[in-house]
Amino acid sequence: MWSRRLMPGRVARPVSLAVAGAAAFSALLTGCVPAGTGGTGPVVTLSPTQGPSPTPTASAAPTQPPTSAPPSSPTPTSSSTADGRRAVNLGGNYSNGVFSVGVIPVGGNIGAGPTGTFLIHEGSALIGQVNVAYDPTDGYYGGHFALTVAPGRHTFAYDYSGDATYQPAHSTGNIDVNNVQVTAQIPGGTVVWGQSFTVDVQVSPISGVAGTPTGAVRNRSDYGFTSNGATLDSQGRATLTVTPEPGLTPISAPRTGAIFIDYAGDDTFTPWTVLVQFTFVPAPAA
Repeated sequence: MWSRRLMPGRVARPVSLAVAGAAAFSALLTGCVPAGTGGTGPVVTLSPTQGPSPTPTASAAPTQPPTSAPPSSPTPTSSSTADGRRAVNLGGNYSNGVFSVGVIPVGGNIGAGPTGTFLIHEGSALIGQVNVAYDPTDGYYGGHFALTVAPGRHTFAYDYSGDATYQPAHSTGNIDVNNVQVTAQIPGGTVVWGQSFTVDVQVSPISGVAGTPTGAVRNRSDYGFTSNGATLDSQGRATLTVTPEPGLTPISAPRTGAIFIDYAGDDTFTPWTVLVQFTFVPAPAA
């Protein structure tokens, strides 16, 4: 579940073996945020996602990466530095059919909090308007409204009216609502310890979405592997060659292993991540 706290960044992505993704939808000021499930509040800068360290089994199993990183100091988005009123940042987030926005004073909340109105546009269409007020549950000034956002990549414009204490502000933010599924498998399901191996990856649109994903996939540099990439072909497929880190201590018995594969997304299709699990076997005796 997404936290409603004001966090920097894009959102995180849920991860599963057969289908994984840019998940969890965290909010944003200037970043791109995958939409997920759970409560949510505005976020102000990009927050990369990290997958958890799974306890692998011989068969694939879904896993969920953390949804956000610790807050950082955002860049002000108020409209005029010559204005004597206090500058603010604007944030937005979408999850579970609810769009949340917030006005974040630069330097923190000191004295009276922001009031006024907050408009949200996608292109020329006004999709929401809220009266800015303090939310004691979330601990920030902003508002929420119900909205259905179609799967895909969206850019929203945020406009805050300002008030007697705070400057008007304008900002944009990108929000991803997952529209792909990713499957990946290792031929045979076994890997010889200390040797390179291949992963067959297929990136496809979810039901009801047209087109073929383009771009690249890459394995993460964890679990003792170096990071390598491969480009999708015209069918959204790629074969990724994975190489182990040098100097691994030999093993004498089979053990389970796992690797994360990330799809980077393109202009139409959202990033997503998949976890592949397999069995390591000892290298043959020299």
